[in-house]
Amino acid sequence: MLQDGQWQRLHLTWASPRGSLLLFTHEDGRTESIARRLCLERMAAAQMRIVNGPSAAA
Repeated sequence: MLQDGQWQRLHLTWASPRGSLLLFTHEDGRTESIARRLCLERMAAAQMRIVNGPSAAA
């Protein structure tokens, strides 16, 4: 996810039963909840993308 002009790698940790709220964990352990609608808007604006595989830090 693009934050403050830099790409941050987050891991989807949890999703609400209806998928409307998503909980992500940053590589440093911080958590962030984001509405599904906001994720879709960020993906449409190329500010968020799905990436598979291990993190670059691993």
